[in-house]
Amino acid sequence: MQTKHPAVPSKAMRSAIEILHGEHKSYVTVLNRLVGHLDSARLHAFKPRLEPISNSLNFIGTFLDQFHHPKEDEFLFLALRRHTTESDEVLRDLQFDHAHGARLLEEVNTALDRARSGRIEELHAFTDILKRYKHAHFVHMEREETLVIPVACRLLVEDDWQEIDRAFRANRDPLFSATQTKAYAGIFQPIAQGVY
Repeated sequence: MQTKHPAVPSKAMRSAIEILHGEHKSYVTVLNRLVGHLDSARLHAFKPRLEPISNSLNFIGTFLDQFHHPKEDEFLFLALRRHTTESDEVLRDLQFDHAHGARLLEEVNTALDRARSGRIEELHAFTDILKRYKHAHFVHMEREETLVIPVACRLLVEDDWQEIDRAFRANRDPLFSATQTKAYAGIFQPIAQGVY
């Protein structure tokens, strides 16, 4: 078993980090477009289409809770804990976010259901809660990118990276990956392209 950190970033390290960055970028893109669309609807006084918004929120919830966060918890964070205690506090905070993400999304979806009534005040309330949800995710991802990944790059060994890379490759982001299925393309194309 390899016990030293490679002198240069290995293929497995680069691949795992690229997938993680890519998934984060996907969520940033979708959330920015959703909020931008709702802000535009408020500014120009038109009624936004809520079905693509609902589809994208369902995708985000499913992929984060069933694939993205478990991969981080079970592989990246666990590997880091095997090598150091210096990240324990931030890892606890991040895993708390992972565990409570579904509750936050449920609040967003409840606000979305109210917005379906067509009342402008409910639409504005939904926009505001979605912005808070977006901000919470951005803060969370920034902590992973700036406080976790650099420590992982410094301390994890090649065996760790190979295991992490295999796990991350097993569940690629179906919204933005090159292997996007026709089913996902049909459901999420309006969101991915910013067309509503």
